[in-house]
Amino acid sequence: MFVLDTPARMARSGLARAVCFFLLAAAPCWQRASAAKGTQVQPDCKVQNATTMCNCSDQPSKATREEPVNDATLSESTNILQVQCKQPSAFVPAGTSVCAGTGAEASLTACKASEGGSPKVPISTLLAKIPSSTTAWEASDDTSSLTIPSASFPFVDKDFFVGCSNGDSSSCVVNVTVKARKSLLKENVLTCSYGAESNQPVPKTTLDSTNNSLTVVCGTDGTMPLTAGVPTIYLCKDPETDVCTTVEDVTEVFPGFSKAWWTKQDGQENAAKLTIPKDGFPVEPKTVMFGCSLQVQPPLRKMRRKRTGWMQLSFLHAR
Repeated sequence: MFVLDTPARMARSGLARAVCFFLLAAAPCWQRASAAKGTQVQPDCKVQNATTMCNCSDQPSKATREEPVNDATLSESTNILQVQCKQPSAFVPAGTSVCAGTGAEASLTACKASEGGSPKVPISTLLAKIPSSTTAWEASDDTSSLTIPSASFPFVDKDFFVGCSNGDSSSCVVNVTVKARKSLLKENVLTCSYGAESNQPVPKTTLDSTNNSLTVVCGTDGTMPLTAGVPTIYLCKDPETDVCTTVEDVTEVFPGFSKAWWTKQDGQENAAKLTIPKDGFPVEPKTVMFGCSLQVQPPLRKMRRKRTGWMQLSFLHAR
């Protein structure tokens, strides 16, 4: 199964990894620039069905006493963003662009200017590459709308910002998180994703002599860790637990194991197929975990633990 590592789970499962970071952060020039002296308006974002509406108004809403939500989150189930700018403010950056990372008044001004070092990037650079697909802002009166198709959601969480600007008078910045798509198990092909919530719930499957193969696709963002030249496998206590230990010798689980059981899949990024011969199943039912690890951290995001997903694979039919 694919799971998102937590310190407690990693400690009790024996999968803990020690990592030491020395982080030297230098802000881009557009982030170091001093902010304009205008008014900074806080957006009020509300979710209704699949739409998040962010209202940039000088006056806070009096319809509710709840604290306004200043950020927006897009996901496969909430995939429409609308930003309303109060005239004479104009939406930034419009077209097919967004501002990468997280922003403030100064960075919104830089994104609008489109000068060298500007954070403005095409929306497509933050999304999955879909042939003949264009994602762009649509303007209607004072509202700009963005709809991200389900097939375009990335495999890693992304951040961008947009907003409203009235020159040096006022500005309103909306920080947006795009949640990665869910890991998908379909027809014995597992396509891995690496967002904070991509593997909830955890994909599970069972192999037996009549259903004896599984393809794992790590994609361009992931890689399959190896032990002794084959994908790393963890042996679990039972199907209902994540208490698992590293298998140093695969023959301990599969006495007749051969590296030939794993084959590279051409035409797919970082993909491998496991095929178990009918006489290769263990004598007793077994549950193992294996999968893909995120190769690098997404740019312009806060430092997080390296995300790792593991597939829970049960072998319930003894030979």
